[in-house]
Amino acid sequence: MAMTLTMAWKIKLKEGFFKTVDCELTLDETLLIMTPLEDLHHPSVELELDEIVGITMNRKDQINTEIEIRTKQFIFVAQLLDSMFEEALILELYGVFQSRFQVI
Repeated sequence: MAMTLTMAWKIKLKEGFFKTVDCELTLDETLLIMTPLEDLHHPSVELELDEIVGITMNRKDQINTEIEIRTKQFIFVAQLLDSMFEEALILELYGVFQSRFQVI
């Protein structure tokens, strides 16, 4: 899989009931990475592409599009902060995950 992605998408990663962390979502050849922008003590989340069971983008009834990333052990929920780049993210995620990716 040859990827040339250099774009980072700004997301707000949910971490608890009322807590969120502003992050950048990036993809490389083998990883999906969520890197905190503000909290230097918060670790980056690095997921092997193979361990991701599915990704869903929910565009319905949302102020910001919600992204759910599922692995066998965890579910990560985030909001896309800049809707201007939403279509590019959809195309990139579909290109990488194909049948494991859906938009609702």
